Amino acid sequence: MNDKPALRPEIPVADGLRAIARDALKEARQAIEDPGKTDAAAVHDFRKAMKRWRALLRLIAPYLGDGGTLRKDAREAAHRLTGARDQQAALEALDDLARQEGPSLTFRSQETIRNRLETARRAAEIEALTPATRERLRTSLAVAADAVERWPLDDVTFQDVAGHLQATYRRARHFIPD
Repeated sequence: MNDKPALRPEIPVADGLRAIARDALKEARQAIEDPGKTDAAAVHDFRKAMKRWRALLRLIAPYLGDGGTLRKDAREAAHRLTGARDQQAALEALDDLARQEGPSLTFRSQETIRNRLETARRAAEIEALTPATRERLRTSLAVAADAVERWPLDDVTFQDVAGHLQATYRRARHFIPD
């Protein structure tokens, strides 16, 4: 059975939502505290956990007074780590270009670009996960975890959450190009 927290019929909705929130924050904290993770893996895992956290905050925003602040803080925390990820994405795009048929960069040009991107990625990782940055992220996660415990969700029903999810999905579909 999946041990991930979820909304389940046998538990109150508020408890399920708080458990999901705690789990997302725990994943983020583990990402930056795991000494066995490379900086690149820590950045990736932290940003992934923040996306999950922010998605939950968007879903339950109508029921939270501080949801906007928490989402802004999460966005800023993840943004502090974008430099390393952006460089990695550029490296992956360079690899994609090398595999394409048709006109291409010379091997020498590819290697020059690759070396510069690798250097920039390593520098961004070092800058991104300094001890001070890790401490700021830990503090931000602790503030968020404290807020979760005070969320006013006791009167929220499954139908409330499902209705908001439906409205959000409908709004997203509206933006899909024909």
